[in-house]
Order: sequence, then structure tokens, then C-alpha cells
Amino acid sequence: AALVSPRCKHQKREAREARTLPPSTSLSLTHIMDGAPEDQRKMLMKLFKQHAEMANNITKRCFDDCVNDFTMRELSGKENTCMKMCFNKFFALMERVQMRANERQQAVTEGFKAPS
Repeated sequence: AALVSPRCKHQKREAREARTLPPSTSLSLTHIMDGAPEDQRKMLMKLFKQHAEMANNITKRCFDDCVNDFTMRELSGKENTCMKMCFNKFFALMERVQMRANERQQAVTEGFKAPS
């Protein structure tokens, strides 16, 4: 087997991770806000702060629930698995909540349409 340099492995991992990022993460907040009216900028900043707070809360909660051994530099296999499952659970929940909110918004929107 051919040896792969650490740099090459690192580049491959970065490329793989970049493919898994949702499209929205590829745009910077500054790019999105350029040219937006002031009220939209304030709303976007508020949403950004809410998402950042939610991410921090999820991370803290998962860390508090999963990480128990502070004698090692890295997470144990059990802690790592727990963290991944915890994050996946929250993201699945958020996806489901968003889906339901979209369904309700669509129902409300359809309720306001004039009959043809």
C-alpha cells in the first residue's frame, strides 16, 4: 500500500467535510447582509445570534451529559459516541420542528388564498 502524507490525508478530510456542509454555510453573514435594508440586517443579526446561542446550548448540554472523564486529553470512545448521538438527536429534532412549522405556515398561507 502506498503511504499517504498527513497533509494529503488532511486535505482529503477537508474536502470530504466541505461536501457535507449545507449550502447555507458557504455564504458569510457579511455577504448576505450587504445591500440589505436596515430592518432586514437587524432581523438577520437576531437570527444569527439565536442560532449561535442554540448551538452553544446544544454543545453545553451534550458535553455535560456525555463527558465525565477529565483525566484524558481526548474523549473516550463512549464519550465520543454519546456526543455524536446527542448532536444527531438535536439536529433531527430541529429538522422535524422546522418541517412542522413549514407545514403550518403553508396551511395558513393556503387559508388566505381567495377561492377561484
